[in-house]
Amino acid sequence: MELTETQFYVLVRNCALKISLSKYKVLLTGLLFLYTHFAIGQIEEGETIFGIQFKGIVPVSILNAGEQTVRNDSIAFTLSSASGLSFGGVLRHNFTRMFTIETGIHYVSRRYHFNFKQNIQNIDDNSSVNLVSYEIPVQWLLYIRLGEQFYMNAIFGVSVDFYPSDVTNTRENYAYIMVRKSWINLALIASIGFEYRTKDAGYFYIGGSVHYPLSDIGTLRVSYFPDPSDLSDFVNLDQKVSGSYISVDVRYFFKKNKEKKKQNINRK
Repeated sequence: MELTETQFYVLVRNCALKISLSKYKVLLTGLLFLYTHFAIGQIEEGETIFGIQFKGIVPVSILNAGEQTVRNDSIAFTLSSASGLSFGGVLRHNFTRMFTIETGIHYVSRRYHFNFKQNIQNIDDNSSVNLVSYEIPVQWLLYIRLGEQFYMNAIFGVSVDFYPSDVTNTRENYAYIMVRKSWINLALIASIGFEYRTKDAGYFYIGGSVHYPLSDIGTLRVSYFPDPSDLSDFVNLDQKVSGSYISVDVRYFFKKNKEKKKQNINRK
């Protein structure tokens, strides 16, 4: 039986497609094997370790965290985020070799710079305010083994943020208050970094992270009093506060003493 030119073309195309799919299957199988062997080969199931974390908050102009100015005919104020810090404890648990969860509690202090201008009375005043919050993250950890003791970590999750109080400041001709939208808020978190794991001295980590609240954390309200003795005459200006930030992270995890654990099991 002779094949027509069209039938021959279809046969060749189908054979090429099958060969191409077979190559992809081999490639995917190989990548999966490498990940299983190098990335999770030395992870202990059921292991729980504790660590400490320090974050240095970096002022940036992205994620709605840059300088913001609000003005009317005679007054204007500018709000900008400055540096801050965060520290707390981290608890990491390996449920399986591919499913690791981290949580903890962190104290966060962020400084905001504030500039107020009034053209008629030639007022140009600068001040700052600290906003304190607490974060409880729940995040999934994925790591890839780069060497015998080096790992690259990627973290994704959510954070429950708590804001204990509003912040106020009173000046000669004006006052401002940072009013929280709610005492609790949710945020998306993501980070990437590198971890060095020693056998006896614990784990050392350095990386960067993004903290992005799902809604504004509050409103900065400025009240200007042309005559400080007459509090009934005032002008209000409002500005939303996003609460987003980027940070440089340093972590240290305490290593479990396996020999001591074995001795305790043997004694039992």
